[in-house]
Amino acid sequence: MAEIPAHQERTLIDTNADKEISPAEQDAYLADQVAVLQDKLALTLGGVSTTLVLQESTLEFPPGQANLPTLRLIAHFVAVLPAPDGDWQINYRDTNYQERIGWSEVVVRATIGARVLESSVSDQDVSQELRTYPTDLLQSPLAVNAATVRFTTQADGKLNLSPANQTGSGAVVNTSTAPLRSNDRFAELITLPSLGPWSFLLTALALGGALLVTGPLRAAWVCTTNDSHWAALLPALLSLTLLLALLSFFTAYANPFTELLAAQAARPLDRQEIMANQALGITGILLQTGLMMGLLLLAVHRWSLKFGSLTLVLIISTALTVSTHTDFQLLPFVLGAGLIADTLYWLLKPSVTNLDGLRLFAFVTPAIFYALYFAALVFTGGIWWSIHIWSGTIVMAGIVGWLLSYAFAPPRTASE
Repeated sequence: MAEIPAHQERTLIDTNADKEISPAEQDAYLADQVAVLQDKLALTLGGVSTTLVLQESTLEFPPGQANLPTLRLIAHFVAVLPAPDGDWQINYRDTNYQERIGWSEVVVRATIGARVLESSVSDQDVSQELRTYPTDLLQSPLAVNAATVRFTTQADGKLNLSPANQTGSGAVVNTSTAPLRSNDRFAELITLPSLGPWSFLLTALALGGALLVTGPLRAAWVCTTNDSHWAALLPALLSLTLLLALLSFFTAYANPFTELLAAQAARPLDRQEIMANQALGITGILLQTGLMMGLLLLAVHRWSLKFGSLTLVLIISTALTVSTHTDFQLLPFVLGAGLIADTLYWLLKPSVTNLDGLRLFAFVTPAIFYALYFAALVFTGGIWWSIHIWSGTIVMAGIVGWLLSYAFAPPRTASE
């Protein structure tokens, strides 16, 4: 199991909830799981159902992404042949984890004293018993869970099932089934590195950078004149743009422009990773909506903006964000979102004296922005999120902007 489902499974193993897995807890879990797995293994020999006997089993927690533990269970079963010599045909099927998307592989190899005559599956272990997944197959993993094999034996008459390094005569059926592990960025994000001097230095640089880039913005804010010409507004707008880019940089762990989690190419294959991917993607969109609309509403609240101001802020800040990942194919759609935002500002004239216009502007601007974001993903490779997820995220982004408008212009009370 990958990092996230392994973490969930470890909470089940730790029955006394002391955050430590004792040998007794591990043995009890292993016995229960092996029984469940064995119940879904079917083997027939010459058309007759054959009993599988457990020889040995192990449970391991090898480190995965970001050094988080994964879970690996190995079980070795044997089936006794009716006679030591002869030609045999077996039919094997593994129905474990059928409800989950993942890697299923069956490998057949002959041991000493046996020879495979015909097999419906390969003798090559592509994943090395689920230790290494070929990168070219991550988007279309193997889904082999059955095999038909004809073989001949001349020795002690045993049929071994997994792993494929056993000796003795017979056919070895090496079956590997597990949810697929890919590069789990969510697992990397939830593991914090140890703090050191560089962490504090980075924090100091961030604060210093924020003070540096907001100098023109703070100066324009306290200026007593209300000059709305481009020459007067441009330093403040560029300052605000750099602040938005800086905030986006330091929240890149949850930014839809640094990690295109909804893109078809980023689709995970494990069910738990799918849920984590969508949760992180939605969280990133809502977080970045808050940062973007907070700064845009700040400018709308303070100045009378010229047409093109919002486009300038959005296109430059986004260009700086995507430059680290070279996802420049998104920029034309951001340009369109900026032009629509400027048009909305010109039509609605949002201000504290026009609350309806302000509320509508605050809702529609992020909704249009992320509607065009998802459209960009559709036109540049596809999107794997369902319509309910991405459309709901667009609406939620609009709601975040709408709620922020109340921070800048709260509703009037009865006494006002």
